[in-house]
Amino acid sequence: MRIAVSPVKTLGIFITVIFSLAVAPHARAQSQWTRFATGLPGGTLAGWYYDKELVRDTGTRKVLWVLKDLNKLDENERHSYRFLVQMDCKENKFRFIQVAGFKEPMAAGEPVGVDSSLGRWVSMAPDTLFAHVNGLICGLKPAGASS
Repeated sequence: MRIAVSPVKTLGIFITVIFSLAVAPHARAQSQWTRFATGLPGGTLAGWYYDKELVRDTGTRKVLWVLKDLNKLDENERHSYRFLVQMDCKENKFRFIQVAGFKEPMAAGEPVGVDSSLGRWVSMAPDTLFAHVNGLICGLKPAGASS
C-alpha cells in the first residue's frame, strides 16, 4: 500500500524540523527549562520540563523541546532524555520528532543515543502528562506576537 503525501505537507514538516533543530537547546549555553510535572515511571522519580523560549508555532500545531530528568540511571544507563515534540492543539494529539538520551542529568553533555525518526500521531487521553503540557503550550502566544 502506498500513501500519497502532498509535497507542500512534506515541505512544511521538513521546514519545521530544520527550524527546530537549528535552535536546539544544546546549541545554547543554558536552556531555560520550566518544570511542568513530576512522576514515577517504573518507580523512578522523574522531573518533566519544557523550554518556553523554544516553543514554535506552526498554525494549530506547536513544536517544543521536552526534558525528562530521572533521579538515577535507568535500565538503558540514561539519566535524562530530551524530546522534540510536535503537538496538534486542535486535534489533541502529539508525535515525537526526535528523542535523545543522556548519561548526565538535565540533558547535559553529548547525547549517547539519538532517534530522529518521525513518530506516529498519538491521541492524548485526559489527565495524562502530554495532555497537561498540551494545555500549557497551546495557550502560549507565538514568539513576537503582541499581547
